Amino acid sequence: MMVEAEGDEKKILYEAIRSLPAKTDEEIGRKKILDFIQQGIARNILRENLPAIEGEGRVNLISLKESVEEISTISPIEDTTYDYGENIESFRQVFTGQGRPFYTGIKALDEALRLPPMTGEQWIILAPPGRGKTQTLLNLTFRAAELGGNCLYVTAGDQGLSRIVHRLNPIITGIPWQRLEDPSARVAGLLRRKVRENIISKGGRIRIQDWSDSSCCPADIEALIIQGGYDFAAIDYPDIMVADRDSRYKERRHEIASIFSAIRRIGRKHDVLMWNGSQANRPSLDKARVTMKDTAEDIQKCWVADGIVTYCQTDEEKEESVGRFFIPKVRRPPLKSYEIDIEIEEDTGRII
Repeated sequence: MMVEAEGDEKKILYEAIRSLPAKTDEEIGRKKILDFIQQGIARNILRENLPAIEGEGRVNLISLKESVEEISTISPIEDTTYDYGENIESFRQVFTGQGRPFYTGIKALDEALRLPPMTGEQWIILAPPGRGKTQTLLNLTFRAAELGGNCLYVTAGDQGLSRIVHRLNPIITGIPWQRLEDPSARVAGLLRRKVRENIISKGGRIRIQDWSDSSCCPADIEALIIQGGYDFAAIDYPDIMVADRDSRYKERRHEIASIFSAIRRIGRKHDVLMWNGSQANRPSLDKARVTMKDTAEDIQKCWVADGIVTYCQTDEEKEESVGRFFIPKVRRPPLKSYEIDIEIEEDTGRII
């Protein structure tokens, strides 16, 4: 639209600018934050479907649908911001308010982490073959149930239901496995009483899902979580799971990355703490310290994790029932310690 030049041109220009619809700095900042979030989700969509883009697989339709819905529903930026000018809570209060905390029950590890793992997060136990990955997951599951957690334990590896129960019973009850297996001892009633005392009376629950003889995918785990209303899930181990039904990958490493990303989304979506057991490569058997460099198959699983704890144990330490936890990654304030010593009770399997 043409503006007639009347009088002082500077005055006309000033009045024209004043007539424009004004936007506050807050509105502009909110729009930029929203754009940043949406672009981040879009980048995740591209990264997860990179194999399909390269012609090596199919698009993960379920993941794509969820991501598009997430973009379309983002609106109130106030729900995802923290204003230090208005809020005076301590950082610890703000951080722990994001989910339900689940202490590991391993004193030295809890002290090292300072802040416990919480619902909505994904943590990984990384260990070489036969070096305590399952044992650690079983201990974590018991401790979560002891805190009143509704716990799901998924065995997708080579250890079936009977083997997992065989290893979990001494951890839950504190009764040596030799006594629990003694056919001449009257332990059934004692076992039930200890389970009631240590778990049920505290509001806890443990359900074991055995997929050792069949394949499972993240969608199967999500269905269980929705059905059972769990707030803690231990998965042993996602590396041998398959991607969701509508996904196909030419390279196994891309499929594993997709599985771990899907599990993290499930945890965030349903407010569940996800502990995943993942196997390190065989050369790490000879190492005194296992790090993320020893990740088998695909290191992308480490990118999405909120915390990684590696189980380190030499042959000599295994003989003495001792070991170490090393913490190569954690989204936390500075840790008190990155490597801690642990001891395993031979008769019960409890980590102390």
